Amino acid sequence: MESILRKLRIIKAERAVEGAAAKPAKSVVPAILLKSLVLVAAVGSAPHASGQAGPAFTPAAITVRAGEPPLSVVLSNWSGPVTCGVGRLRFFNQGPTRRAEYIPPDNPEVTNTECFVVDDESVRLATLRITFGDDTTAPVLEFDPSEISVDSGATAVSTFTATDNVAITTGPAVTCTQGSYDPDTKTYTAPVVSVDTTATCRARALDFAGNIGEATLTVSIARETTPPVVTFTPGTLTVASGATAASTLTATDNVAVTTGPDVTCDAGSFANNTYTAPAVSADTTATCTATASDAAGNEGTAALMVSITAPPDTTSPVVTFSPDTLTVISGTTASVTLTATDNVGVTTGPDVTCDAGSFANNTYTAPVVSEDAMATCTATASDAAGNAGTATLNVSITATDTESPVLSFSPGTIEVLEGDTVPVTLTATDNVGITTGPTVRCGRIFPNGTLQRRGSFSIDDNTYTASADDFSRSVLPGLPSISTSCTATATDAAGNEGTATLRVIFRPDRESPRLSFSPATLTVDSGGTGSSTLTATDNVAVTTGPDVTCDAGSFVGNTYTAPVVSVDTTATCTATARDAAGNEGTAALMVSITAPPDTTSPVVTFTPSSAFSPAIPSGGTFMSTLTATDNVDGTITPTVTCTFGSFDVTTNTYTAPVRGFYTFFTCTATATDAAGNTGRATLRGGVSAETEPP
Repeated sequence: MESILRKLRIIKAERAVEGAAAKPAKSVVPAILLKSLVLVAAVGSAPHASGQAGPAFTPAAITVRAGEPPLSVVLSNWSGPVTCGVGRLRFFNQGPTRRAEYIPPDNPEVTNTECFVVDDESVRLATLRITFGDDTTAPVLEFDPSEISVDSGATAVSTFTATDNVAITTGPAVTCTQGSYDPDTKTYTAPVVSVDTTATCRARALDFAGNIGEATLTVSIARETTPPVVTFTPGTLTVASGATAASTLTATDNVAVTTGPDVTCDAGSFANNTYTAPAVSADTTATCTATASDAAGNEGTAALMVSITAPPDTTSPVVTFSPDTLTVISGTTASVTLTATDNVGVTTGPDVTCDAGSFANNTYTAPVVSEDAMATCTATASDAAGNAGTATLNVSITATDTESPVLSFSPGTIEVLEGDTVPVTLTATDNVGITTGPTVRCGRIFPNGTLQRRGSFSIDDNTYTASADDFSRSVLPGLPSISTSCTATATDAAGNEGTATLRVIFRPDRESPRLSFSPATLTVDSGGTGSSTLTATDNVAVTTGPDVTCDAGSFVGNTYTAPVVSVDTTATCTATARDAAGNEGTAALMVSITAPPDTTSPVVTFTPSSAFSPAIPSGGTFMSTLTATDNVDGTITPTVTCTFGSFDVTTNTYTAPVRGFYTFFTCTATATDAAGNTGRATLRGGVSAETEPP
């Protein structure tokens, strides 16, 4: 009895804890307790054996709806008493696994209740949650706070809770668009971001009735703004030309360096904590810049300052005049290029002094002299080390020049055809030097200053070319040759001018273009093709054509295309070409076109082909048009034989015999073509009897 009272106290305590959810009417509590007491007394105490799996209800939660049959449950690993707040379990068997039905009260005044088992120490071991009617209440999920701010890569706390009026059966599960949330530690961990970012974590849970509860945590992630710290140790170096020196490069970051450090130098190079200086001829400074970045895109830099010491400079500047000798007319100028270079650098000059005349801007100006003279110009340049270099320009100054340049064409006379290019050598020399020209003009100048051009002369190639346009205006077919001239002119610094003349004789072109077909004869099947190469050449040039015309078929692109013929046929293609002088040349291609074999018979017809109604009078005549045509031979004259009477093919007339009785006749026309094909036609009719007495 003491055990029963202890169970009653347990039930009272548990019902008090669950009172908020069950909300039973006061009048129902004694009945519940009484039923529980009776159930406990009836079942007895039988806790599960030590070491076995604990008791369990399957399913762990059920929903009871009005009018539906009792719901089945299974209680495993328990043979002792079961306590229900409202209603009861009806068991169907004994043992460690017991099948039962939950029997609800007729009119439950609560929305949910529980059936449970406890051990001897009143510790609840298994619970069956029972909901009356449809459970439409979703689980309640909450982040507190629901909005947090966190630095890139850092963590922040938001308390997450999940409750349900019955029980949560699935979840809660938390997923984040960026970063992660740990429900056990209630901690959000932010990813490393390079820009300010907003992340969302969504929690989701389901209860036994399928109701879904959700909650959202909004996270503002501030980008990481601390750049990496980059250093050279030491930060300055002094290095000999071409030598190396050590400097330790480090790069650290509050999160992590993701790119670099990379080093660029404006002179020399840096690798593996070693700077390598370039070879220099003068003291030089160089800067190496190291750069490193973190995942957020923050960039840190450091500079290594390097002083590069050059070896002593003992090399003088190189000074040159080009050319270093001149011949100049009195009072004139000449161009000379002055250069000054140094292995380090020219710091002074070049300066030029002349003992006669002057030099400036790469130009020597000669003084006016009455007789030939010599002059010397000296250029001097120095570098920073005091090394000096010099150069000398030697000038021959010639007194006033009165001698003209000498020009000549070789040969002096040429004969040309239209379009010809003839080599002619033009030479021009002067006792001092030619300053202008030579230039060449071909043709003649009219009094009004207009030049009538006749061909052209190339000084670069030393050739004369008779153009087609000039030739057509100069020489017409049938006219005698005419001539023109080309005049070359050159001037020296003193203004003396020299000339030379080239005489050009134009010969008219009386030679026709030469045309040929190869081969010149072809044998081609009807409708087929054959190849023949057409060429056209001329002593000057072909200007028109070659054009090809064929009396049968066509010729294009060195290919003859035959027409479709029914009899063997010949065709001729004529090619024509002309030159600028109007001379015409021709060539002929002879083609034999082979027709296919003729197997078609002539078509022979009588029109009309019957003379029965009415019959032909005895001794009378009947007109029937007889024709015979062939696909190859055309119209053919047939031969006609008649069983009675006769047929005249020239008049298309049948003449009946004189008969004393009605007579049938047949006339057969026959025509044969050249291939031996024969065609036939028949005229049939009747001849009436003679009715007039003699």
